[in-house]
Amino acid sequence: MHIEGVRYGLSAESAAKIDIVREAGLKSLEIFKRAGVKMGFGSDLLGPGHRMQSDEFSIRAQVLTPAEIIGRRDLSCLTGQGERIPLVMKGGRLEFNELH
Repeated sequence: MHIEGVRYGLSAESAAKIDIVREAGLKSLEIFKRAGVKMGFGSDLLGPGHRMQSDEFSIRAQVLTPAEIIGRRDLSCLTGQGERIPLVMKGGRLEFNELH
């Protein structure tokens, strides 16, 4: 919503509020980090904005290190809505495989 809210019909006032909430969210990440809180991934984006849900990793990277986010060095593998993830296993079973 921060990037495309006005395009989808939000008023300038609502878009400004989103910026305030976004900044507060980043401050919350800093507080959680200092307190040692374990954080999971989640998104409530719907409709056309759903394609941007993996941007949460880039947002978190403004406060957290890559190791704190996923335990790896390169976060780019999680951006692009899975287009950089060629294989997925769930419960020990292959769910998706583009490596073959």
